[in-house]
Amino acid sequence: MSIIIQAGHKTSESRQVMEKLYERGLNKPVDSYTHKMTAQQVSEKIYSMFSKKDTSSASNKMADNLMIDLLLANLDSENWGWESDRNLASLEYWGQIEPNVKFILVFDHPKNVLRNLENKKITIDLIDQEICEWVNYHQNILEFFEKNKNTAILIEGVSALNDINGFAVQVKNIAQTLQFKSGWQVISEPSIFTDDSKNRLQSNVVKDNLFIEIINKYPEAIKIFNSLIDKASIKNSSLIYKTKRMSLDSLVESLNYLELEKEKIHLESDRDKNYSLAIIEKKNQEVQELDRELQELKSKNKYLENSIKKNQELDKDLEKKALNVKDRVDVNKLKEPVYYGAEDRIKNDLPYRLGSTIVKSGIKPQKLIKLPLNLVKEYQEFQKTNKIYDNLPPIEKYQDFYKAEKVKSHLSYRLGKIVVDNTNSPKNALKMPVKIGAETISYFRRKKGLQPAIERINNGKKNTIGIKERKKKVDNDFLPLSIIKGDRASKGTIVLATVDFLPNIGGISIMTHELANNMVEDGFNVIVVAKSGSYVPNGFLRKYSLFVDKDFKKEAKSGKLAVEEDKRISVMFQRIIKRFNVNCILLLHPFYYGIGAKDAAIKARIPFSVYFHGYEIRSQLLGKYPRNLKQLINEKVVYSLRERTIYTAATADYIFVNSNFTKSVFDDFTIKPEVIVTGCGISNEIVNKFPSVSTIQFKSNKQKYRTGLVENNEVLIGFIGRLVTQKNVTSILKLIKENERFRCIIIGTGPDADSLRYQVEDFRILDRVDFVGVVSEEEKWKILQALDFIALMSRVDDTTGHVEGFGIALLEGIVAGAVPISSGTGGMVDIIDDDINGLICPIGDEKTQSKRIIKVYDDEEAYDLMRQNAQNKLKERFTWNAAAKKITDRLL
Repeated sequence: MSIIIQAGHKTSESRQVMEKLYERGLNKPVDSYTHKMTAQQVSEKIYSMFSKKDTSSASNKMADNLMIDLLLANLDSENWGWESDRNLASLEYWGQIEPNVKFILVFDHPKNVLRNLENKKITIDLIDQEICEWVNYHQNILEFFEKNKNTAILIEGVSALNDINGFAVQVKNIAQTLQFKSGWQVISEPSIFTDDSKNRLQSNVVKDNLFIEIINKYPEAIKIFNSLIDKASIKNSSLIYKTKRMSLDSLVESLNYLELEKEKIHLESDRDKNYSLAIIEKKNQEVQELDRELQELKSKNKYLENSIKKNQELDKDLEKKALNVKDRVDVNKLKEPVYYGAEDRIKNDLPYRLGSTIVKSGIKPQKLIKLPLNLVKEYQEFQKTNKIYDNLPPIEKYQDFYKAEKVKSHLSYRLGKIVVDNTNSPKNALKMPVKIGAETISYFRRKKGLQPAIERINNGKKNTIGIKERKKKVDNDFLPLSIIKGDRASKGTIVLATVDFLPNIGGISIMTHELANNMVEDGFNVIVVAKSGSYVPNGFLRKYSLFVDKDFKKEAKSGKLAVEEDKRISVMFQRIIKRFNVNCILLLHPFYYGIGAKDAAIKARIPFSVYFHGYEIRSQLLGKYPRNLKQLINEKVVYSLRERTIYTAATADYIFVNSNFTKSVFDDFTIKPEVIVTGCGISNEIVNKFPSVSTIQFKSNKQKYRTGLVENNEVLIGFIGRLVTQKNVTSILKLIKENERFRCIIIGTGPDADSLRYQVEDFRILDRVDFVGVVSEEEKWKILQALDFIALMSRVDDTTGHVEGFGIALLEGIVAGAVPISSGTGGMVDIIDDDINGLICPIGDEKTQSKRIIKVYDDEEAYDLMRQNAQNKLKERFTWNAAAKKITDRLL
């Protein structure tokens, strides 16, 4: 990387020289990150600080801040630079701040000073003042050049403009990484040589002679200019030799006379021209107005014709599709309503109502005598009201189904379930009171303190029951037997800690669950530490131990509260480590548990590692890397969320990441452990559902799911995910717009859903895009098996740090047989090798990319090879088993 800082006097050709560098490939700097200042504004501000007689330390710190802010904003730019006459004052300071800075020093003939005074009343005092300022400026240029010959070049501006290729060679001598465009690659505007320019040229010849005569009166300027010419690497002017000339008063008088004559000529010619131009301008305006009105009428007429034609075609298409509406029942099923209220539904069900009646009766004899009668009354009341629940969907389809599972653990439901299950058999009915009593005793024992071992440690309660006896009391369904016995762990015990866990369905919660299960299958004991409210819902198989941190404080992410919380977390992890002989700790989403878990690991002398997905680390950096990282670690500065995250990452034994993109975020960390890419994955259970089959069999299976969704020659593209700005679904809609063979199914909801529907309407693709909202797992896989392509066109948001860390949706599409399409941002690059196992389609070039997609699809052999390559890469690299193995190979 090279940074070019150019300085040249305001009368030189410095600005034009820099424009030529921009044309040849040098990047313009973006505005500074925090202060939003242009590079020229930064130069102006620093000049105002350094031009003061007494420069305080506060001014130096402010200058540091401005310079570093500009450098941080341009971190992603390979080669960039700018020019300003104010740069000269701070060149040495820039060299101290950034070692990659190179300098271009521009000068021109001192006669330019006089040419710059053409529109002013010229006096001897004014000339003295301007020449003196020119001399001082260029004296500083010479002094800086003598000290920095290895990193600076000295050029004459006019000569550099006339010999751009020679100038480019000189620049590359000091900035080897610069790659300039060739002359034929640069588009230049042709110069137009008019009568006016001829007159100016003749006038300039006269003036130049006068200017040179004046310059000869200033020997110091001649000496400086001759020194500049002697040391310059690009030059064209000759040395100035002083001879006997006219007096300075005469020269000034002549110069002013020329200016007066020039002004008279201009006034006379302008008077004649203005009259003619006014008449021509008026006529042109009338013609343009008529032409604009005509174009508007043509445009409106064409729009009306197209609208009528489109509406007619749409009516015919809708009539045709109305006949096949039954064939598209699969899609319509997806548009079912969303249900809530699972908790209330269970409480109004018969088991809970009967159990609640038993609990209310208590153990008083008077109430127990009336209990059978009360149960009969409750049953009769249930029979009257039960009809309203007959047509409701299964409880599993409710969005808050997990609340129903919690209610089923209540004593009322447990007792009522015993009554319902045993009333049909007289024999079982006789045993019912005993079973109710046993269940009640068991419930209160658990509630009073005979919890599983992990729950007891979590609550920090002391118990007089001996260790051996306590082990026997552990709930084997909650805690795997291998951990209780303590002698079945052939490979060791791992703690995975996270604040994002089930029942919340997300990238990190699913990853934690899958990694833990695969580590257990590989012979490890695994304890998952999760925040309060975490549990494993129905439909998820758990093979690991789950420790629920009931004292979790959501608000303790940073500040004084977080520092206090670290102490509690440290004690909690120390107890877990000691009780279960833990061998290592791995934090996923390590914001909350990081500092406390790290302290516990240090005291126990066991490895401590962290896992990042991209967004969580980028959101805390946003391009700004800590300058004092060593001090932050040594002094353990962990007050803000940013400081806590950086400290946790820098002091870990390993950093695991999901993609090479996330790994690159740590490139500029001066202190860091080894960073290991694990990739994300699909469970082996899902992969095994889609075994490899012949091409003919694959097409046959796929056709079953496509029937009723698309015609034979149509291309079906799918999207799965939240409808938010960062997912950039708009690019997918633009692709659909480009070719009438494209159809699209969008699975998911989000804040951008309405705006995307409006875009579909504006693009006139209503009949080719289906929004199906939230679907069940079964319905999702049916759609995936019908897709030709799965698309994810996410964009990087440098304001919030949001990035597509990996792209699990692409893997789901691949395993079902779709070819992946992505924008190539973030971690998605790890999944797709362009034109080999998928297509990378840059954002903003939808027309070209739509042609690529059609070309691949129409070439059956190429399409099938791309599909098979994608599936083979997934099975080899992107399964949870493979990711878990990469982690355990390093940890233990």
